[in-house]
Order: sequence, then structure tokens, then C-alpha cells
Amino acid sequence: MDNAKLVYTFLAVLGTAQIFKGIIKADFDLSTLHAISEVRLPDEVVPLNYELYIEPKIENQYFSGIVKISLKWITDSKKVHFHAYANLLIDLKKIYLSRLNVENSRTTIETLTILRGGRLPRKDVFVLYLKDYVKMDSECLLEISFEGNILEAEEGLFKSYYTNSTNNGQEVYFATNLKPTYARRVFPCFDEPGIKVPFNVSIARPKEYITLFNTRLHRTIPHPVLNGYWLDYFYNTPPISTHAFGFVISKLQMWDQVKMLESPSTPTLNIWNNNLPSVILTQFPVYVLKGETLQHSGGPETMRPSRAKETFLQENHETTG
Repeated sequence: MDNAKLVYTFLAVLGTAQIFKGIIKADFDLSTLHAISEVRLPDEVVPLNYELYIEPKIENQYFSGIVKISLKWITDSKKVHFHAYANLLIDLKKIYLSRLNVENSRTTIETLTILRGGRLPRKDVFVLYLKDYVKMDSECLLEISFEGNILEAEEGLFKSYYTNSTNNGQEVYFATNLKPTYARRVFPCFDEPGIKVPFNVSIARPKEYITLFNTRLHRTIPHPVLNGYWLDYFYNTPPISTHAFGFVISKLQMWDQVKMLESPSTPTLNIWNNNLPSVILTQFPVYVLKGETLQHSGGPETMRPSRAKETFLQENHETTG
């Protein structure tokens, strides 16, 4: 092959390589492949259950809360990884890790020293670095205070509106959409679908609102600190993923004419609506609230009242745990 043909062949191969490189770069951002794999948390520490308190400041459009996560060490480790979105504010000084020690019929609580902590670069993963190793099979309690913004977009904890048919005005409501990985926008957690543990939840709300959660309401008390707020305690959930966690805070009221929906193949349903007449309500498709989604023949929807219908239904489970 003469030099001219050799140069031409080289340039053709080089040009093809550049085109192919451009196609790959346009369709796939190869630099993110490694990052995607690192979003998964190490399996050194796993959650056993959550105790979660959420306090939406509705007037100021932000929320705060405290989560207590019972943890178990799968291997010896001196680090704890969990998910927390970049805009979820976490004060390292308000993170506490304690271990329950039982020896000779005596139980003591040992506070473990956290040297430092912070998010990994460009990731929703927060890491705590401990002074000493925690041995395999140890169980500890991690307590984290947090704050975040109530969003307009339907991600995490958001605010939206529906039309009040009695005065034709707009009413505000607050709801969650935690799929696929938006739970980390609301509270620090192990935000992976394969991890399913029970939740013990309490939620603050203004006295003129009601709160619906995955499980039935257990009890309500006046808020001990916030004037004009009530505090709702709910029955423990069964083991669920973080994306299945959900609640709605609204002014909708439970409708007392539910008998029309009873049948041998239909569970008892509670209907929450904006005082719509029976003749109108019977014309709507039936949406059943299961977990954090509204189940319908057309597929699940985000947990929220319909802006047009001003109604949704909740299946009545006899949860007592």
C-alpha cells in the first residue's frame, strides 16, 4: 500500500472513530455509569425500623423533623451511609448514635463518637465517620434532625391546589410523591426499594386540616409547642419500602355515605371529599388508596386528591401494630 492510500485509510478510520465517539457521547454519558452504581449504599449497615416525626410549616412552606433509625451492623465498620438529598438540611451537631449494651442482666446506653460527616461529592449519600469500629451484629439507634422545603413540583413533599365547590375558590393541600427515589428529599433514609422495614410515624398539621397516612390514625393530641397545630400518631406500618411511604394533608372530610360502595368483592372504603352531593360522587371512577398510591383501572397515581373530583378513597385496614 502506497503512502497516499495509507494516509487516506488512517484518516477514514480516525473519522469513523470520532463519529462513533460522538454518538456514544450523545446517547450515553459514560461518566455517569460509575456514579449510578455508587448511588447504592454499602451493605455494612442496614435499617431495622424507622421512628419518624414530620412537622410541615405550612405558612412558611418548609418542614422539619426527626428520624430515629434502628440499625444493625452486618460487618465490622466505623462508617454509616444513608441517603439525604442535597437540599435536605442536616446539622451534624444534631446527629446522635447510641448503642444498647446488655451485660449481666444490666442494660446501659453507650453514646458513640461521630468524628465527622458529610455528603459524598455529587451524590445523595451522607456518610458518618465514627471514632471506633462497631462490631458485626451490633444494634444502634441513629437520631437525625432535618429541614427541607415544601416544593411546587410533585416531588418529595409538595403543595398543590384543588377547587372548592362550595365557594368556587382554591384550597391548598400537601402530599408526598416519593417514587422512585424521592424519599431522600423528605427525610434521611436508606432509599432503596429492596429495603423494607416498619415505620412508626407522627405528623403535625394545622387544626383545620386532616392527615391521611399509609395506616389508620391511632390518636391525636394538641401540639405541645406549635399553637393552632395538632399532632397525629398513626399505627405502625408493616415492612414497606421508603418509596411506599406517603401522606396527604388537606381540608377534605370523610364522607359518611360509603354504603353504596359495599359489595362482597369490595373492601370497606373511606371516602374523603369536599362535601360533594351523592348523585355527583357516584358518577366518579373509584380510586382506592393503597399505601401511597391511588389504585385505578388505568394504573396508580400520585397520592393526591383529584383537582377535578375533589375526592379520593382509602381502604380501611384493621392495622393494630
